[in-house]
Amino acid sequence: MRGVRAILEGWTVRIRESDLAAMTHGIPMIGALEANTRPSLEGTRLPRDTFDALSHLRSLYRSQQHPIPNRADYDAMISSLERSCIGLANVGLQVEVSACLLWTYSIPESVIDDLRRTEPHALVLLAYLNVFIAVLDKDYWFFRGWSSQLLAYINSHFKEDHRFDEWLTWPRGNT
Repeated sequence: MRGVRAILEGWTVRIRESDLAAMTHGIPMIGALEANTRPSLEGTRLPRDTFDALSHLRSLYRSQQHPIPNRADYDAMISSLERSCIGLANVGLQVEVSACLLWTYSIPESVIDDLRRTEPHALVLLAYLNVFIAVLDKDYWFFRGWSSQLLAYINSHFKEDHRFDEWLTWPRGNT
């Protein structure tokens, strides 16, 4: 994920004129809506209940059932996903990679470290992020198959650990 930022920062001009141009073209009007607004996702490729699912995930992370030492970083990631939803609400069915993957620019190091250690709460977040990747799976050749492979990888870590089944219901049903 960090590699995307490194590539785009130094090569944006050249990428805009290549087959990967969709990665850099506009993330429309994200600042035009308040972060706490929930525009309709009707007419978009995201599931209509995405905002509700993210709110539910936030409440699960805040519960004391599975304490997370860096909970604030996970809360920030959920906020980033909500901003991506706002951007996607503005583009409708014409999804651009940049609008869908806005969250990749704000992944805290602590979350990356948790992913490396395959911490369950990090894998749950990755499953939710994967729903956004699934949106791109249908339109962009360079994403084809990623979402199903990523979900299979995530599921492989929960084969015998069913404590997080409730947490994974929504992303499993929407990937």
